[in-house]
Amino acid sequence: FNAVVNAPDGTILIRTYDDDSSVTVIAKGTADSLRMDKVWRPLAAGAAMHIGHDGTVGDATPGQFLEASTWVNDTVSIANRTLQDAVDQLQQWYGTKVVVLDSTLLTRPVTIQAPMSSATAAIAAIEKSANVKFGYEGQGMVFRDAEQKR
Repeated sequence: FNAVVNAPDGTILIRTYDDDSSVTVIAKGTADSLRMDKVWRPLAAGAAMHIGHDGTVGDATPGQFLEASTWVNDTVSIANRTLQDAVDQLQQWYGTKVVVLDSTLLTRPVTIQAPMSSATAAIAAIEKSANVKFGYEGQGMVFRDAEQKR
């Protein structure tokens, strides 16, 4: 899809990655608008629009807004995602590959905020949010069920 964002003061935030299925646009200035196809939509200062992979446009959820906006403040936010998504985000933001040994854990919900400068803080937040335990299997980093006895 193609989108045009009109930002007279030139201040917008856009979040998308190759593996994302959507784009979130946040207006930081005033009198902004977004055009998808031939339809212009107002985008008020501080508001956010979410563009789905199929081109649908709607207001961003609070989680989408959080994920799209906090990186400019050196914070990684993962909002209402699965453990699988969180593990993928660890790789993307921190270059840290952590494997989940039990695939049944991958659907557990995760919501975190962590400094971009600390993969350790992100891992600790994921442990708490998803009720998993970080450790090592040989040389590889892993998450296990926190309730599981070893």
